[in-house]
Amino acid sequence: MMNKFFRHGTGSGARAINYLLQTNDHKGEARAGIRVMRGVPEHVAKLVDSLDFVHRYTSGVIAFHPDDEPTEEQVTEVLAEFERLAFAGFERDQYAFTVIEHVDSDGSKHYHTFCARVELRTGKSLNIAPPGWQKTYDHLVDHFNAKFGWQHPGDPNNARDVQPGFGVYQKAFADLTKSENVFAALDVDSHPRLVLADMIEQRVRAGIIRNRADIISHLSEIGDITRQGKNYISVRLPGESRNTRLKGTLFHEEFTGEAWLARSADSEKPERLSAPERAARRASRADKTAAKQSLERINECVDRRAKHNKRIYNSAAQQSKSPDQEHKRNLRKEPSSDPIIDQTSARRNTEKTGISTLKSAEKDTLRFVDNNLKHIFADSGDVGSGRGSLALHDTAGKTQRAGGDRSALLEGRRLDIDT
Repeated sequence: MMNKFFRHGTGSGARAINYLLQTNDHKGEARAGIRVMRGVPEHVAKLVDSLDFVHRYTSGVIAFHPDDEPTEEQVTEVLAEFERLAFAGFERDQYAFTVIEHVDSDGSKHYHTFCARVELRTGKSLNIAPPGWQKTYDHLVDHFNAKFGWQHPGDPNNARDVQPGFGVYQKAFADLTKSENVFAALDVDSHPRLVLADMIEQRVRAGIIRNRADIISHLSEIGDITRQGKNYISVRLPGESRNTRLKGTLFHEEFTGEAWLARSADSEKPERLSAPERAARRASRADKTAAKQSLERINECVDRRAKHNKRIYNSAAQQSKSPDQEHKRNLRKEPSSDPIIDQTSARRNTEKTGISTLKSAEKDTLRFVDNNLKHIFADSGDVGSGRGSLALHDTAGKTQRAGGDRSALLEGRRLDIDT
């Protein structure tokens, strides 16, 4: 099993969906089967075409090796986990997503994923495959390949001798007529990757190249080796401004001519393992420990992505009130049609405001008077002895503390001072 996202996403959603639903593939050959697994493709396409974003949709594919032979339950589990990871933290009404199954003539299946690049509640752009998406979705691939013993795309035995790369699909034949280009002298009409792979393969079969060091030595005769990775070699060819990356079994760090020739001879045999043999091989490749570890990484990615999505999209959604909330808020602001209700509400509001203001003023004034009286009676030594102390009465004359003869009326309260 493998997962990949495509670079395109700026064109017509309807055109993309129409292609995925066609009975014939891009070569004009009839597809063995087509089935919608998730969502309503036509609805998603209409939504995509209504967006004014530059990037309006994200499309990808989940593909299986012919020997994987996933069951219906396994496919359902894969798609559910993909959806959980891609749209972490979202409710179902926050995104538009569809999946379409294609069955090839050899019985292998692949599933096209297609979603609108918009979060539906806020209308903000949503990208489920940002730069570096491989680090996130590779855990998904690792988990299911380990759990069910499916073929892994990273296995050198499953790779092609040379992988042409994206440029080959964009341009069938490269322009090799540039001055000082080494391929112009070879009078070939193919992409440099394919020419170099053919050259290396012929030398492997002749016994001249026996390991990766020999490959690097021979490539150095043609161009400059700029980078070496576990499964690739990059070379800068004369007359070229960019590197050419060579990737595949021929350029893997564990490559040996002897193993490659043996594998090449086996691949020429047309026989295929029987169904029980294929099932037994899958069972032997299954690794519960690796599946558990990759699932833990998936859960970590889901948690991080969910927090990010809730912070970006839920906070934005809360800023825009719902119609019911807005209506209730307006009802509180709008005056009633009944004048009695309006007068009563106005009086209550005035009383509340007045009482609040009065209490605040009383506290400030009494605090001020108390401080000043303490200062006045400080010299007489009567402060705190019961003489010269405050006695506060309410306006009805109910005494809170006994007082003397002199009184002062302040803010609706009577202030008595003992002498």
